[in-house]
Amino acid sequence: MAIYKKYRGWITEKEEVTVQRNLHQQHGSSEKGILLKKHVSASNLCEKEYVQLSNDDLRIIHELQLQMAVEVRRICEKYGIRYTLCGGSLIGAVRHQGFIPWDDDMDIAMLAKDYERFLEIAPQELDQKFAIINYENSPEMVFVNTRVICRNTVIKNNAGARATAPHEVFIDIFPFDNMPDSKIKCFVHKAIEVIGRRIVYLKTGYPLNVSLYKRIIICLLSIFVPNERCAKKLYRWNQHRFDQNNSKSVVNLCGTYGYRKETVPRRWFSQFVPVQFEGETFSAIAEYDAWLKQVYGDYMALPPENQRVHSHFQPVEIDLTAFGGRKAEIE
Repeated sequence: MAIYKKYRGWITEKEEVTVQRNLHQQHGSSEKGILLKKHVSASNLCEKEYVQLSNDDLRIIHELQLQMAVEVRRICEKYGIRYTLCGGSLIGAVRHQGFIPWDDDMDIAMLAKDYERFLEIAPQELDQKFAIINYENSPEMVFVNTRVICRNTVIKNNAGARATAPHEVFIDIFPFDNMPDSKIKCFVHKAIEVIGRRIVYLKTGYPLNVSLYKRIIICLLSIFVPNERCAKKLYRWNQHRFDQNNSKSVVNLCGTYGYRKETVPRRWFSQFVPVQFEGETFSAIAEYDAWLKQVYGDYMALPPENQRVHSHFQPVEIDLTAFGGRKAEIE
């Protein structure tokens, strides 16, 4: 049974789903945009509030994310770096010609070679109101991909409130790395990725949303990894150890949908098509339909209304005042 640590108590996965579904049906936003979220613990009811994003909050976030994506596109086009929209942003481009209305981030992907070149160039080229962060240039960064962040913003998520990672409005950039062609080596590659990433989370203060059995294994293995710096070195080694392979397939080790779904043929990154997104033209792999079906199934079908929620931001603090927005936090 999956067990999650939720602030002052433990909660089973089934209870978490039930509580969130009931809250979504029973509660709305108040004038101050605060939504009360309750968690069930093993011994008692405990509650934790978070700032409910208003329409104005989401509009400002989308505007800033679009600006960051346009800046990434400018750099990529200037230096011949290939990129593609991915994830929810690619669904948004195909289905909505822009943001999925309830989505709260943007996703871009590159082959590892282009990704590394982008990271060499972008810090000097990027507009000064933005910045590049990843676990190499920002030791407190927990996530294993790269983010472009907007300075002078704050969105501190409840899940990472106790961690020291940066908490700004961001867009994600994911590398697709070479991988082994052997099934046995793929299994080892995947195992190191799964365990290594969770050790990184553990060492940087993020919750481990895995079963109790897996949590125990990860905690035991983490004994041999003295600190987060070593954990990140292990993860990076696993990312790059097949760089010379020129494998037939590539994998997004930083993704959230699992090794199999995040694996695609390398040739998909050889042909690109333009797609419209909020009035701007971005690049997408020509095989976007096959890619999205592999990850999401029938991606053109809208999800049920009770699933149209912000997946990345359940903040305990926001500050968008530098861009005409508001400041709010949970005491």
